[in-house]
Amino acid sequence: MKRDQRIAEQDAQLEEQSAQLEEQSAQLEEQRAALLASAKALKAAGIPVEQIAEMTKLTIEEIASLL
Repeated sequence: MKRDQRIAEQDAQLEEQSAQLEEQSAQLEEQRAALLASAKALKAAGIPVEQIAEMTKLTIEEIASLL
């Protein structure tokens, strides 16, 4: 019986960790979307792509694709 209980506890921990990872992933995606929106606004304001890349840590290719 103890073995089944340990397995159930481990399963519950894994499910909790999975839920936490999903939440973190969603938060990171939101932050990335905000960062891309900021980069797009900076690009529209005439800031050089290289400067935007330095400020945002995005690649020049990512910024160039915001056209």
